[in-house]
Amino acid sequence: MPKRVEDLQRSWAACTAADEQKHAVIQGLFDHIEALSSELADTERELLDKRDALQQIRGRESDAIKRIKDLERQRDRHIFAAVLIDGDNMPFKDDLVKQGFHGGRKTASLLKGAVNSHLEKFVPEASKQLINVIIHVYANTKGLGKKYKEMDLLPASGTFEDFVRGFNMGDELCHYTDAGDGKECADVKVQTADQILAAMFDFYRHDVHCHKILLCAPSDNGYARLLMPHLEDTPLCARITLLRGARFASELQNLHARFHVTSFDDVFRRGTLPSFEPRAPLRMTPPATPDQGYAAVAARGTSSTTPLPTMQGPSASPATANKNGKPFIERNAQGYRLDRRIQFSSDDYKSLKPRKLCNAFHILGKCPYGGDGSCNYKHGKRLPAEKIPALRLIARSSPCPAGVWCAEPDCIYGHRCVRDGYCDRSVCWFSDEMHDTDTRVATVV
Repeated sequence: MPKRVEDLQRSWAACTAADEQKHAVIQGLFDHIEALSSELADTERELLDKRDALQQIRGRESDAIKRIKDLERQRDRHIFAAVLIDGDNMPFKDDLVKQGFHGGRKTASLLKGAVNSHLEKFVPEASKQLINVIIHVYANTKGLGKKYKEMDLLPASGTFEDFVRGFNMGDELCHYTDAGDGKECADVKVQTADQILAAMFDFYRHDVHCHKILLCAPSDNGYARLLMPHLEDTPLCARITLLRGARFASELQNLHARFHVTSFDDVFRRGTLPSFEPRAPLRMTPPATPDQGYAAVAARGTSSTTPLPTMQGPSASPATANKNGKPFIERNAQGYRLDRRIQFSSDDYKSLKPRKLCNAFHILGKCPYGGDGSCNYKHGKRLPAEKIPALRLIARSSPCPAGVWCAEPDCIYGHRCVRDGYCDRSVCWFSDEMHDTDTRVATVV
């Protein structure tokens, strides 16, 4: 075969190989395009499925939102406020009690009106005309009736039960219930979980229809312990309002800032009722000049070397003792309890004031909370007798829950403002009747 022909054959073979290579490349491109098209179709189907699922979810979400709004509207049509009152610690105004049955009806009306006014700022606009107010008062009605009789607030032919009956008939949602006898019968119901009022508080705080809870018992520390477990529950704290009557008890004073606070001065008495039994008074000649204010004494103090008054040891009673060693209480012409001036060391006062000691333990030798483990204040070794007067003055800076009518011989709290005569009443813990006190002794009981 001529050389020229061989060259042409080799050239053709080379061209054929190149064409086959190009064909293979093009076929590979077609195969890749087909694979991508298949993946794209799968992705499109998957997106369609997800879109359909999303539309279903959005539809269910929209239905759920509508149901929630319907439930909220139904809830708001049935919301209520619960008012829980310890009647022993929050007595109604004397002039209302005097009116007996009609006073009870008037009290129920005034109280509901005051609560509704307070609720204006907390209730949804659409529900303001629909909210109900449920009022529960628990008290020792027999004991209250006896006190009111002693105070001549009830007519000779009338009883406190007339007032209670009028209160209960004044509104179908107002309930005044006799909690029975016992010094703190009503408040035990709040303090312990198995008692009625505590169970009601627990029930109402879980009820979605209960928009507000008004707790009315300012002068008893037991209610502080009822509230303490819930201090970190901000939504619940926002639902609770503490009603101020007499000054808050010390433990409530420490935590009341976590809650709404209000007062109904047209309904409740500013102070608690007198707790003393009338006894034959021992007439004494009043001093020629009134006693000086405690603020002046505290400001002047005594030097650290000034002799302190003779006492019967750290557990001596804060009441004055007669010749037989029995304590008695001095009262002025209004019947208000008087606190005698204390001679004390200013150095002791300054050193003890920041220590947060348990006053009852160191002064009386006994703690009302049972011991160091359950008390928020320091026990340890009791103070020596010479430091007790300064601690007594510190204890008197807290007003007595029983107020000027206190009849407890061992009471260590103040029955007269320690800054009387120098006091800014707008920020004072002591009630009005504990200011401008007539310090002349009229009776001793």
